[in-house]
Amino acid sequence: MKKIAKCLQRTLPEVLSVLVLLTIHIIFATMFAMLLFPIYEIKKTNATLTYSNDTNSSIIISGPDEGMKYFNSLMDSFVNLLILLTTANHPDVTLPAYGKNRFASIFFIIYLIIGLYFLMNMLLAIIYNQFRGYFLSSMQTSLVRRRLAVRAAFEVLSSKFLSNVSISSLRRGIGVNIVKRIVEQSDLPNHVHRTLTEKVNKNKESKIYSATQFQELFLSLDDDVIHKQLPAVRWFAQTKWKRVQRIFIHKYFTYFGMLMVFVNLIIITVQLGAKFDSSFRENHSTLRIFNFTFVMYYLFEQVIKVWANGWRRYVAVRGNIFDAVITAALVIGETVSACLFGIPYFPSSQEITEVSLSTTMWNILRLVNILIMVRLFRAIPHIRSMAVITTVLVDLLKNLKAFSGILVAIFYTFAIFGMQLFHGVIKYQPEYANKTFPCGTYEQLDYWANNFDDFFSSLIVLWDLMVVNNWNVFLKVYRTKLSS
Repeated sequence: MKKIAKCLQRTLPEVLSVLVLLTIHIIFATMFAMLLFPIYEIKKTNATLTYSNDTNSSIIISGPDEGMKYFNSLMDSFVNLLILLTTANHPDVTLPAYGKNRFASIFFIIYLIIGLYFLMNMLLAIIYNQFRGYFLSSMQTSLVRRRLAVRAAFEVLSSKFLSNVSISSLRRGIGVNIVKRIVEQSDLPNHVHRTLTEKVNKNKESKIYSATQFQELFLSLDDDVIHKQLPAVRWFAQTKWKRVQRIFIHKYFTYFGMLMVFVNLIIITVQLGAKFDSSFRENHSTLRIFNFTFVMYYLFEQVIKVWANGWRRYVAVRGNIFDAVITAALVIGETVSACLFGIPYFPSSQEITEVSLSTTMWNILRLVNILIMVRLFRAIPHIRSMAVITTVLVDLLKNLKAFSGILVAIFYTFAIFGMQLFHGVIKYQPEYANKTFPCGTYEQLDYWANNFDDFFSSLIVLWDLMVVNNWNVFLKVYRTKLSS
């Protein structure tokens, strides 16, 4: 977080220059808009425009003028154009003028091209370039410091323990036993500690580490990837059982299990599209029969994998743990369903037409179907293109830790300020239920739950503002309530 704060501080001057240019652009556009779309007299404000093709047919367009609705003052014009820059009120703000004169769209197109596509993208490019350059130099500096620290450690250890071995610096070194002792006593992540230990134990050629060897040994400090070695397979002694074991350990057995999940998902999709209500209400629906069958296969698949791989090798793979948890939840759900409503196979004619009025079956089937869809995520690591994208997303989340801390601090600060400034400003009245409000307003959109009356709702409002869509609705309602 400290590095990000410093980077923001360094980026601020260039960002401010673009923001000033953007503000000037909005101010100029505000003046142009007030001159291009002036407020007409009251008689013309509510006038009705009639476009006639002949004496028998006509198209009637009525409504207020652009100037009266969006550009009736300097502040309203500036705010509406600022909102237009975020596209939150587009094309609403352009339609009154466009409906009367199509050439009016040229003004808004030029405004958005300059502001949205040029200046806003320039702002993004400056922030990206500054962050990229700062973090690149920061990582290079950290790498150089680490290399210097390792070299300094080598010099200290070699001079302390091997000062009497040789005068030539090229032949100075550190004994293997000393390096082993250093690695054992070091406070490092488990995967780095394990890698260093393996490298030291493999070094049987020389009993002394030179400066280059010592530096190469500690390159493992730069490795963020955990290389985990799977336990060996516990093979059966009998040949026939060993052949069966090879079948269930093979990757194609895993692929077949994923194919079964995919077929199950297709059946769920077809059943939900064709018989949504009956599939969840009938005791012996087709969806329930198929789900019960597939869940039994999932249970068999996990049991046979544990038998073939052995417990240690099975739990060493995260994907197996994921499958086991989902399968256990599916088995519990189907067991409860079978105890309450019976096994769905071979029902009597009376049971086929029997419909459960309880919501219990509906909830159980809904949970089972959701878990089956979640189980399909297991296929992602086995599809190369999807695995690459998923790895990038996971790495992105890891690198967003510092940004998330700053974002949480910003949200917390603004939520507290929002509660202090706008607490109790908006209050719902019972008579609002039968009252008609203008389209697109806070009241008409039923945004009553979005307010600054408590901390949680304040966070939700701030999130809605960050998403940008309809942020002008919050701006207008608080502006109206505070000015009245």
